[in-house]
Amino acid sequence: MDTRWIENLMSGYGSKHSNLREHILSIHKSNPGFTENCAQNFKNADGRSSYQWLAELIQPEVHHKVLDLACGSGVLLEICDELYGHKISLSGIDMSEDELALATKRLVNRKIELQNSTAQNLDFFPEESHDVILCHWALTLMDPLEPVLKEVKRILKPQGVFGAIIDGDQNLSTEYEIVHKIIYGWAQKQFTNYGSVELGDSRARDPIKLIAIVKKIFENSLVTIEPDVLILKAKPLQLAKDVSGFFYASLILSEENRKKMIEDLKKLFDLNKNKQQISTFRMPINRLTVRVKTQTTN
Repeated sequence: MDTRWIENLMSGYGSKHSNLREHILSIHKSNPGFTENCAQNFKNADGRSSYQWLAELIQPEVHHKVLDLACGSGVLLEICDELYGHKISLSGIDMSEDELALATKRLVNRKIELQNSTAQNLDFFPEESHDVILCHWALTLMDPLEPVLKEVKRILKPQGVFGAIIDGDQNLSTEYEIVHKIIYGWAQKQFTNYGSVELGDSRARDPIKLIAIVKKIFENSLVTIEPDVLILKAKPLQLAKDVSGFFYASLILSEENRKKMIEDLKKLFDLNKNKQQISTFRMPINRLTVRVKTQTTN
């Protein structure tokens, strides 16, 4: 993959803000639906996916209008519709037309409005128009965070709820750090400076910094971050393929390097397979929840 974001990175100019949107769109154009292909199969100890855990923030008795921010291929919207569709109104936005094409097919014949836009630009929604806004594993890619959170605050009703699935504590998974090093190692062989600049706002991956930002914008609101661990079990080769899909770094590799990376991951998972030849990977996640108490104007 050759994007201006990577070109800037390789040249040593840095790529914190410039061309990030184009880079992410390129990845999703080449791999539409990759998030759902990974996340739907990962479940926590109670058997829930991260989509289901996020959807549980909706209380249909009091929440009626729900927005999926960066809805991707529409999995979360589909789950919310199946759980509460007869009681709530659903809509979704995403900046990738390729992801929205998948969402349109998935949600055909459902009364769900989809729009092509970025999270920083929600002008087509009036102020205080939504009871719940959900964001599944996309907040960490939005840079900087403040414009996104201010837009979320603007369109949330008083007593509204904002929920997001974000990266969790790596210490909760013995395999995560090793997998991360393998994947980023291959990315750095192909793109020397890869990893020197975060993909998105790094503060979204630091609970202390993230809470500070959120509390500054959502004044007098209740902000919590809850940890959990998603688990996936499969034969080593399949597990290597599934797990690698969680990392944007794996999706920029050449076909040859990707095959070598998968083989390294397979070797890792071969070490913990059981008698049934099944290996396990644990993915730490957090659920950020903001419960608005008052709506103040900046």
